[in-house]
Amino acid sequence: MKKNCVLFFVFILGILCTGSLYSQSSHKEVDVLMEKGLKLSKENKYIENIILSREILNKSIGINYRKGIVRGYTMLAYEYDNIGDYKKSLEYANLIRYKFKDTLNRSPQLNYTVLMLIESNYRNMGLRKEALKISRQLLQVADEFKEQEKLFIYKRSAYTELYSCYKGVNKDSVYYYMMKAKYWDTQLEHFSTPSPESLKKSTLYFSIAEYHVENTNNMDSAYYYVNKGVARRGTVNTSLYRSGRTMGMILMKQERYPEALESAILALKDAKKKKKTDELIPAYKLISDIYGLEKNKVKQEEYLNKFYHIKDSLNSAKEKTIQESVDLIKSIESEKADTVQRRLVLLSTLGIIIILIATGYFIIRIKKKKQKQIAEGQEDIRKLESRVNDAFEEVIVMAKNNDPAFLGRFREVYPDFCQKILMIYPDIVNSEFAFCAYLKLNFSTKEIATYTFVTPSAIQNRKNRLRKKLNIPSDEDIYTWINKIG
Repeated sequence: MKKNCVLFFVFILGILCTGSLYSQSSHKEVDVLMEKGLKLSKENKYIENIILSREILNKSIGINYRKGIVRGYTMLAYEYDNIGDYKKSLEYANLIRYKFKDTLNRSPQLNYTVLMLIESNYRNMGLRKEALKISRQLLQVADEFKEQEKLFIYKRSAYTELYSCYKGVNKDSVYYYMMKAKYWDTQLEHFSTPSPESLKKSTLYFSIAEYHVENTNNMDSAYYYVNKGVARRGTVNTSLYRSGRTMGMILMKQERYPEALESAILALKDAKKKKKTDELIPAYKLISDIYGLEKNKVKQEEYLNKFYHIKDSLNSAKEKTIQESVDLIKSIESEKADTVQRRLVLLSTLGIIIILIATGYFIIRIKKKKQKQIAEGQEDIRKLESRVNDAFEEVIVMAKNNDPAFLGRFREVYPDFCQKILMIYPDIVNSEFAFCAYLKLNFSTKEIATYTFVTPSAIQNRKNRLRKKLNIPSDEDIYTWINKIG
């Protein structure tokens, strides 16, 4: 969640700066509380800010101050996420999403922030599929930003959320979306004076370096991206921890233990200086691992104990924080519930009246609108076909470029086909699977040969071998057979 703090602060500042110039004194009072809440959030004073957000919400509801109401709900969703109460955070985020649709439609920043909170909660609750759906919606919202730098920042953020969803599940997809995020990050280099916000995601390069350490063993690439991350940050000192930790991982992998230890300790010192517990934990673990490889059991045990002590303390503190938040806010919950209930009764009454009027109107006009509804349905079908075509075109381009992530993306777009191939031929290897994918996409022998850098005769031989392994009748066209199974 912390990686998204900057986007959240930008959203809050946007709300504060776009208020009415002629606000009443009561509105100004709420605005002052909003600024105080922003300060508390930056200082990580979660419980205090939950209490303040309740006050902002109640005052805003009392004077029908829409900006304050939205801010109150948003801050509550944000801070509950920070203390690990994901269910409560999700409740408030969804309340904004469905109750303030008109506001979301007018503000891409608010829309993005709310969706980002929902995605983060789903991911932290282990609901990966739901998180993925929201991450893809983030991409669509990012396209709504007109200012070029913001467009680049939010596209990068959306792809960062996507690769985070795939961590520990599909390393090919992780790498694919990392490269997408990297593309948008590099676009920011075209700005002569990028804003501090645009620099916040330069840790992306450290993540890419760590990916190479853990998955490809390509130390040249790992070194390149570490240096890229440091250069991308420029004079921003917060890269010291990430660069030290990542460099320590690289050097440990190369069995250069003294140098690895030096880098890891540098990262630890920076984490201690910033008092960031979430950075202390992996730093202690890395140092313990290095000492273990050096056969220094005493030091290994020392830092391992520190690792467990900090980790256990953090978990205990988080549990305590959640309990404190429940105890401190309990009295305010009742007052808020009464206020919301009164407003819901009023809104429900108005809603029933509107529904009755609308129902009568639609009964009269239903015959005239029937044809229009059919036309709209056909338009929806065309839009759905367009989205399917976009996914197909993406796979086609990856196939033509012989992209390493081609097979992973193909499996996402054609899951049923891949499942049926596995049922027919469980022992199929990736190279044969990729060849089936090219056939499924209807590439000719010559085209496949061109894209995979082999001769047409070699492709024909592969077709013949595949026929035997998949038991395709000799009198049936292989493309026809492939398309029939899914």
